[in-house]
Amino acid sequence: MGENTDTGASLPPYLRMDVLSGILVTVVAVVVWFGSAPLPVGELRYIGPGLLPKVLAVVLFFCGIALIVAGLVQTAGAERVFIAVRGPLVVGISILFFAVTIRGTTIGPLVIPQLGLLVTGPLTVIIAGMGSAEARVRELIILGIALTAAGVLVFSDILSMSVPVFPGILENGLVVAWGVDWPQRIAVAAYALISVALWQVFKPHLTRRQDKTEEEQA
Repeated sequence: MGENTDTGASLPPYLRMDVLSGILVTVVAVVVWFGSAPLPVGELRYIGPGLLPKVLAVVLFFCGIALIVAGLVQTAGAERVFIAVRGPLVVGISILFFAVTIRGTTIGPLVIPQLGLLVTGPLTVIIAGMGSAEARVRELIILGIALTAAGVLVFSDILSMSVPVFPGILENGLVVAWGVDWPQRIAVAAYALISVALWQVFKPHLTRRQDKTEEEQA
């Protein structure tokens, strides 16, 4: 969504980008809330797997309501909705990819193995990033690895959520040899170092490309 093709208070609410975006965010919040309803929230001593999605749902809900109200009360500068197919389509594909590969699944005769967060995470970020026409593969690789390291640290280590981290073919052997925690912590440290190293390697190219873009815009 998002080209400013019409402005002003005369634009109907159902064509205003803020209003429709707010409705979409609110619907997502409701889906997340009810989807996480069976998960326990936990206690102060133990944070359950349902706490984070429920907090996220509440935040999204109020953000959605705020967008709707802001869109309705606009008297000038309202942006007309412009539907772009590439972005939502690619992001939808990335979400589907994450869902079927994080734990693995079986679809008829097709058996998709568990890839775990360490593999699925970076690939999902790269796929989703390609929904933008300005996507840069090198930046997406760095971002995907860094976000995966952060995700493993927060969700699996700190919050102790049941998230598959390693591919299925490695998981059992690593747990038996190293225990539950240390393989994950080593993976986080390794991914963090890899993302920093790749940033240093790609930095000259990314800087030149950014300078070239700024010159073209000027």
